[in-house]
Amino acid sequence: MSKIQSLGFKFLSHFGLNKRENEKNYPMYIATVFLIAIAAVIIRFVFWKYTGRVWEDALITVRHSENFASGLGLTHSQPQLHGFTSPISVLIPLAGDLLNVGFGITLLKLVSALASFFGILYMAAILRNININLPKFLTLIPLAYIAFEHHQILWGMAGMETQLVTVILLMSMYYLIAWKPIPLGISLALCLLARPDFAIWLVVIGIYILFKFRKDLFKLRIPREILKIALSVVAIYTPWLIATTLYYGSPIPHTIIAKSSGYNIWWQMGEWNLSSVFEKVWLLFTDFIFLPLGPSFAGHGSGFGKLYDNGFISHLMIFFILSGTLAIILKKVTAAYPILGFVWGFAFYYIFLTPAIFGWYVVPFSAASIIIATYGIYSFGDFLLKEVHVQKIFLLISILYIGSMVFILPSTFKGERGIQLYIEDKVRKEIGLYLRENLKTGETIGSESLGYVGYYSQGKVYDWPGLCSDEVTEFSKSRPREQRSLYTMLENFKPTYIVLREHEYNAFKLFGGENPWISNQYEVINTYKSDPIHTKEIFLIERNIDLSFVLLKKIQE
Repeated sequence: MSKIQSLGFKFLSHFGLNKRENEKNYPMYIATVFLIAIAAVIIRFVFWKYTGRVWEDALITVRHSENFASGLGLTHSQPQLHGFTSPISVLIPLAGDLLNVGFGITLLKLVSALASFFGILYMAAILRNININLPKFLTLIPLAYIAFEHHQILWGMAGMETQLVTVILLMSMYYLIAWKPIPLGISLALCLLARPDFAIWLVVIGIYILFKFRKDLFKLRIPREILKIALSVVAIYTPWLIATTLYYGSPIPHTIIAKSSGYNIWWQMGEWNLSSVFEKVWLLFTDFIFLPLGPSFAGHGSGFGKLYDNGFISHLMIFFILSGTLAIILKKVTAAYPILGFVWGFAFYYIFLTPAIFGWYVVPFSAASIIIATYGIYSFGDFLLKEVHVQKIFLLISILYIGSMVFILPSTFKGERGIQLYIEDKVRKEIGLYLRENLKTGETIGSESLGYVGYYSQGKVYDWPGLCSDEVTEFSKSRPREQRSLYTMLENFKPTYIVLREHEYNAFKLFGGENPWISNQYEVINTYKSDPIHTKEIFLIERNIDLSFVLLKKIQE
């Protein structure tokens, strides 16, 4: 055996993709996996080159790394404020910005595109090692989903950590199923560095491990495997906790405090009865957290929009998630229990405990959900159909489902390009550049739209809900929940400049009654509107709320 063949065998063995005894069509299966992995990388580079997309929140985060590289500290616009949630969303750009300020976001996109290759391999490894014996035709569904579904591409290639979070999650799932303690511990530490709320995933795994080793633990013996996992997590994650505590005064990101203070969870406001609670939960369940399992579009930043099927495919996938959950429990597929725990644990977390569910939150969640849905398809088909028909039906389902995702990509890619060219660059970026040229020392900005405005203006921003301003969060804490809003915050601080969407500005004037403070104390110095000739053809343009902004300046007394 040549050295190259030996390395290739070890590589495949690491992912549990080596050939098994009496396995038919193995070369074709492996070739298909690698082709999908390569295609995943290519399509992300195509998206990057064609759209030039930079998401609003990516600019919030990358300003921290650019400021640090420029000697201003790891902060946004206020000294030593932890204004980002995901450590890796700053650490990777920081490596790029230390080489050349401004290269950070490019490096994050590059790493995200290349990481998608390993995401496919880890997904294939999970499906192959989970002991659920999925037919090879059906494994194409989750593989193609994370390769080609629009939102699995969008946020990672728009400068956010989303792709890396998905890959790290799949990595941890595989190492748990394959039971590789040290790689599992490393991947779990990376999970916490990817997103702090992945502590929920650690709890799920902890419960799973407790049951796995319950006999030893009842005898007060701690197996070496558990110690290896725990020590790996501690060794990698603890330095970050120490560094942030020393630098910021707390390891808890300020963004978490800001969102919990400024945003309200739906059940905290208003009066609810059993019927209205069920209606709200069902709406979040079907039209948000699971909607990306069917054709949808969230590129306008206003939630997921249904497309040509009006949500039918995602509803069908919800049915298969429910049937897959039931089948895994009844058949005692214990290797899949942690994935079930992740899906249903995070479903509960997003619906009942998260103040605001932003679209990129659910991308890794969708990657886990598609595994359960695929097993649901398998169980349902295996139960209803005769063996002579089932393989053909599975192949047809796979082709139709993958086709439903790929079919929309030309429209969604074109839509993302239009949003970037004619809205982000021509409206919000221009506002930021104007402010950068005109801001004087000590002058401040107030706006909900922090990303483009804060990044390009380089000014101090009172943002809502205070992601990068502890003054705003202190204001929120001092007020009853019903009095916490962008309106009351700006009225309190009265910054030099205010940047509002046109509909926000019109609402502000109404809130003030006959004598609105914003009209009496501020003057409109410019309006920024996207060109309707270019924007009218943008995909689902009616869902975009950033087409028109008003820039106001405080009247000098």
